[in-house]
Amino acid sequence: MKQNLLHFVTWILLLASSVFVVNSVASLYAQDDDLDLTNSLYTILFTSADNWAYSDIYALNPKKGDPTVLITEAFAQFPVWSSANGEFAFVSGQADGDDIFVFNVETQEITNLTQNRAYELYPRWSPDGEKIAFATDLTSDWEVFIINRDGSGLKNLSNAPDADDGWWGLDWSFDGSQIVFVSDRNDRAGMYIMDAEGSDQHLLLSNDPPSSDTSPVWSPSTNQIAFISHRADGYGIYLVNDDGSNLTYLKPAPNFPTTGRYGLLAWSPGGTYLAFEINTASVNSSDLYVVEPLFGSQIRLTNNDLYDAYPAWIPVSVLESDIFPVSLPDIIQQSSSGEE
Repeated sequence: MKQNLLHFVTWILLLASSVFVVNSVASLYAQDDDLDLTNSLYTILFTSADNWAYSDIYALNPKKGDPTVLITEAFAQFPVWSSANGEFAFVSGQADGDDIFVFNVETQEITNLTQNRAYELYPRWSPDGEKIAFATDLTSDWEVFIINRDGSGLKNLSNAPDADDGWWGLDWSFDGSQIVFVSDRNDRAGMYIMDAEGSDQHLLLSNDPPSSDTSPVWSPSTNQIAFISHRADGYGIYLVNDDGSNLTYLKPAPNFPTTGRYGLLAWSPGGTYLAFEINTASVNSSDLYVVEPLFGSQIRLTNNDLYDAYPAWIPVSVLESDIFPVSLPDIIQQSSSGEE
C-alpha cells in the first residue's frame, strides 16, 4: 500500500507542473557539442525499473557509457549521496513500510532510520552529513521532519497541522542553516523557507494561479534555488535567489525534449549542472537529463521505456568499489546478524 502511495505522489509531482514540449534527442550518454560529462568527477545516481514497485539503484558510468547497478531488490525511491560521510540514504519498502535507510559503502552496514508505519519522502542530507530532513505523514498530515544520522533527535520542523508541508519537495541551504520546502498552506503549492530549527517560516515567492512551485533544490555553492513551475514565461525550470529576487526562466534549448512533465531536480556538487527527469510517454516511463544553467547546454542521459527517476549526484570513484552490486535484503540480513 505504501508503495502505491509513493507512486501516486510521483505522479502528482509530475502532473503538478502541466505539459512541456521537447524534441527527440540522442540515446544514452549522447551529448550535444557544448556539454561533455565523460571526464566529470561526479555522475548521476538514480533508480530504474520497468514499474515503480521494483526500483533498483543505479549510477551512470561516464567511462563505460552504461548504467552500473549498485543496489538490487531495493524497492527504492529518492536515493541521495553524502560526500561528508560516504553514505547513501534512500526510501525503501523493503521493511514493514517505506522507511529511510542509510547504507555505508566502507563498512557495508545498513541502518533503518525511521522504522515506523508512516510514509517518508525526499530524504535530504545536511551539508555536514549529520542530519537528514524529509517529508512524512507521521502526524497524519504531511510535515517536514529532521533526524540525526544515528536515528536520534526526530523533530517536526514545519509543524503546520492544517497544511501539507514537504509533499512536493524540500532541500537544505548550502550552509545548512535553512531549509526550503513546498507547502499548500496558501491553497497552492508554494515554496517556503525556514531556519534549520523550524523558525522564521516565510513564503519565498507569490504563486498566483496558474503557478504551482515544486521540487525546490538549493545550489550547493550560491543562494540560488532551482524549482519547477508554470509561470508567465512558460513551464519548466526556474531559478530564484533565496530572498525572492532575480527570478529567471531557463528557456529550453531548441533540441530539448516535446511533450512531457518535469520530475525532481538535483544540483551537481559544484552548482554547475542541474539533473532532472522528464516523463514523456506515460507515468511509468521517464528519462534523465542534465542542463548547464549558465550557458544553456544540455545532455540527455537515458532514452528507454523504463522509469529512470530521482536523480542525484555521486562521485565516479564510488563506482570503482568492488562491493557492487549488493542486494538490499542481503545487507539488511548481514547487518541484523552483526547486531546479535
